[in-house]
Amino acid sequence: MLWYRMKLRAFIFIMLVLQLSTLCEGWCEGPARTLRKIIVITDLEPDDRLALHLLASHFAPEEILLVGAVVMNSAQKKILTQRLLSQIGYASVPVEQGSGGFPEDYDNFQATKPARTYPKEGVGILDEATLASQDQAPRANMDLQNHIERLLSEQDGIEFLVIAPPTDLVAVLNRRPDLRSKVGHIWMMGGWNETIDANGEKVLWSTYNWDMDFLDGNSNTKQLMTMEEIPMTIFSFHAIKKAFPERSIHPGNFLWIWKCIDRAKTQLVSLRETLRAMKSWNRHILKSLPALLPKTHALKSALLTYLGRQFTPADLLVVAAMIQPKMITESQPVTIQLDYQNRNLVAGIRVHVNFNPLSKIRVVEAIDAPLFGRWAGNSFQKLSRRLKPKKPKIMPSCAAYFI
Repeated sequence: MLWYRMKLRAFIFIMLVLQLSTLCEGWCEGPARTLRKIIVITDLEPDDRLALHLLASHFAPEEILLVGAVVMNSAQKKILTQRLLSQIGYASVPVEQGSGGFPEDYDNFQATKPARTYPKEGVGILDEATLASQDQAPRANMDLQNHIERLLSEQDGIEFLVIAPPTDLVAVLNRRPDLRSKVGHIWMMGGWNETIDANGEKVLWSTYNWDMDFLDGNSNTKQLMTMEEIPMTIFSFHAIKKAFPERSIHPGNFLWIWKCIDRAKTQLVSLRETLRAMKSWNRHILKSLPALLPKTHALKSALLTYLGRQFTPADLLVVAAMIQPKMITESQPVTIQLDYQNRNLVAGIRVHVNFNPLSKIRVVEAIDAPLFGRWAGNSFQKLSRRLKPKKPKIMPSCAAYFI
């Protein structure tokens, strides 16, 4: 009888272990952590696609409350985003269309020309019928703003991953100032480039995400920068340029990342489609920005050498820092002002930045690029392992424990 009870206890213990391993598979790696609440705003360019892969390597689907697709053909971007999320284990995550428009709705900044003139959104990924149907789809929708407002009304401590213009988020916070206290943190890709004028003075000019937010003569970014009570971390181009002088991730400078992508793409159709989109996008950039990319420009060299195998690290860095804050080696609290009366269609919008210890807006000044390279490569492999089809577990025969 004693031997029978010992066998029964051993059987129950093994069953519990097997059940827990099934439940935790993929998401219980490392020490236990508090689940986070995240809303993502993306324009789904190739670097956004890769950034979403990194997000899925770490966060469980229930941590992603909402993904918003914005800019230009936002209805088409919504369909593409839904497709991508379903491929990386996020099929249950809701996707909503946000702000967008026609090319003439945006100011003609040189940095935004590729986005305003790209005609091949989804070509080679979506079928012809779906692509044709999008010609009649609305260019913008209030759905994203409505969902952001509802979620902020219901929950506290929501983090925003903003790897596209922040138009929709700021529209909600302007309309409902009482919801600002519900925002846990804003992780934002946006900022400025540093130049030297004729007098030797440093001058700051806005870059793509903030330029593309200048829609119908209005800027939400300018208003967001006045909300210094909201914790924000801003990844500006000037810091990325210091850490990544080529402004590009390719096999010649970050071989480990590309080795990991190449291994993972055999498993993940999402990565194969991303590389297809990357090649098309990079070819379009070369055609769109000849003046911005002279022959000696490091990025142009990378584009020509690694046409379908290079991307900017910008959006991936924002995700990486959300997960591994130690990648940020230097940051400072600041006040940021955008001078829209002093804008230049070639350079951007004039930006003024001043140190302010009372502000909760922090701008990143230095990044650990080698750490990012190791972490990003490992994350692509981690996601590939997580999404690998599981072999059915063969449960041990109950009778075996009682023989």
